[in-house]
Amino acid sequence: MTPSINERRNPRARGPEKHRPGLLWLLAVNFFTALVIAAGYLPHVELPPAHWPILAVQTAGNFGLLILLLGLILWLLRFAIPSQFAFKVAAAVLCGLAQILLFADVTIYHLFRCHINGMVLTDITTPGAGESIHLGILTVLTFLGVVAAVAALQILILFPGEKFLFRHPRLGAGWLRKAALLAVLAAIAADKAMYALGDLYYRPEFFKYTRILPLYVPLTIEHFAAKHLGIYLKRSENISFSPETGLLHYPPVGELPRAKKWPNIVLFILDSWRFDQLDPETTPALWEFGKKCTWFRRHFTGGISTRYGIFSLLYGLHPTYWDVFLGENRGTALIDVLKREGYDFCIVSSTKLTFPEFWKTAFISIPESIHDELPGEESWQRDELQPGTLFKFLDDRRDKAKPFFAFLFIDSPHSPYSYPPAYEKFKPAARNVNYLDIKKGGGIEYYNRYRNASNFSSERVGKDLLEGLAARGLMDSTAVFITGDHGEEFWESGNWGHTSAFSLQQCSVPMLLYVPGRNPARVSYPTSHLDFVPTVFDLLGLPGLIPEYTVGRSLLRAGPRDFWGVTGFREAGVFMDNRVVVYGMHFRNSADVEVRDWKYRPVADPQAELKKDRPILRAFLEEQRRFLR
Repeated sequence: MTPSINERRNPRARGPEKHRPGLLWLLAVNFFTALVIAAGYLPHVELPPAHWPILAVQTAGNFGLLILLLGLILWLLRFAIPSQFAFKVAAAVLCGLAQILLFADVTIYHLFRCHINGMVLTDITTPGAGESIHLGILTVLTFLGVVAAVAALQILILFPGEKFLFRHPRLGAGWLRKAALLAVLAAIAADKAMYALGDLYYRPEFFKYTRILPLYVPLTIEHFAAKHLGIYLKRSENISFSPETGLLHYPPVGELPRAKKWPNIVLFILDSWRFDQLDPETTPALWEFGKKCTWFRRHFTGGISTRYGIFSLLYGLHPTYWDVFLGENRGTALIDVLKREGYDFCIVSSTKLTFPEFWKTAFISIPESIHDELPGEESWQRDELQPGTLFKFLDDRRDKAKPFFAFLFIDSPHSPYSYPPAYEKFKPAARNVNYLDIKKGGGIEYYNRYRNASNFSSERVGKDLLEGLAARGLMDSTAVFITGDHGEEFWESGNWGHTSAFSLQQCSVPMLLYVPGRNPARVSYPTSHLDFVPTVFDLLGLPGLIPEYTVGRSLLRAGPRDFWGVTGFREAGVFMDNRVVVYGMHFRNSADVEVRDWKYRPVADPQAELKKDRPILRAFLEEQRRFLR
């Protein structure tokens, strides 16, 4: 066996020393190869010339970190493989697989504007996928050629490469290796520092392009800066809209048709309010008001968290767009259209809208209209102040003939389920929520506490707020929407709270729509939060804007749909008539694909269902990429 360079220089070299030159050479070449492959992303990104160096540093830092992690794995692996030849083979295989995955990810991003995830893998690997993907022999041969080229590269690096290093010892000199390592560490440090400072001071150019980098690991210091450095930035005073460059293809509201009608729009959102909590016992005030409304009985949120549920509501888009809109400083077309039509705005929330960052997204252009610092230690105390805040806005308006848009976010039903003692209607109810004491399958006292909070919220909306609007003579000119941002589960499907599963308890929420002069009705076909913005456009007499800015449909003229989606932090669910396909949205959990029925039980033959559902899954994937460049 040919000794390594280190062994020739130092015959006593053992352990990691005998692998070091070849391993470092392997990692260095793979690092530059990864940068070359990653360059495939860049032609599809439109950004100002001044931003290119930022993206270059972030690309180098991202792949430098990935290569260092790969090197750490190989460094640990060498303890388990004493044979130098076997170690070289293992190292070549691992590095080759990493490069092939990177190439596949670049290709998938070009096609679908997303990285490798469960939806894409399902679309490609489900039997019969060729019918929808149309791979073709040329595509297969090209991919096999790439695999062969990567394999050849790894072999050349480690086997002839070590001999090359022996003939040119300066290339393997210790100072050069250290300098290369320091350069990579500097790139990583610069990348993370830019992201952290960009996030802290809200400079989107320092973080918005990282979405295109695979397995990017962000670094934020907002809480550290507030706690230890005394830097607390509630809002950036100089936030402005991004130029029309970047990752979004979302047209600005310009010379579009003008509205034909100007109804007032009021949107009430009860946090964590799930579908079966609209009943005469739990929420009697809203139940009574519902008799005047169109009640959509199978309505679904667009996301199982507040961030994603409200995003889907205010944008009419899937929450997979959240990061891009946040990075681009882009508000919703809903607010832009209403501003153009001369609406006044009142945004009231019992929880701060700085996190989730709605003041950086949906309400970015109307910060002066946000009221999210109501006093009170508990949510119910802040909720009680919402009517006064709204009515002060209405009463103080100079031109009361102008239409208005009001958004009221009521926080009481969110854990820990807040309400005053007088509203303890359902017993036994927990005195507070002890998250360490929540036992699977139990917790009736927590469920009762949640129902009490829902009852309290119902009174605030159904009596205080709606009666106040009626007393001002506004109900004849105001469209009222009442819904939840997401649901809440108490072990009905084996899960707790929200963000944990795509069960009906977490995904389905009430939706009441009151339109003056419209007859009450109960609708049984599925509807979605994505339908709110299209409905407002329809109320304005602008149905032509619906396909321009949303993927939803108007609730005024909706009908049965083939599918609808709900998004979580790590996974997404695609609902159909009697099942939901749950898939991992990131490379880390891309193998997680399952099919469950509406009781959230695994189906007997998931592969058969996936094969049958492939056209629907492909259509959902197309909706997720439609507004991306």
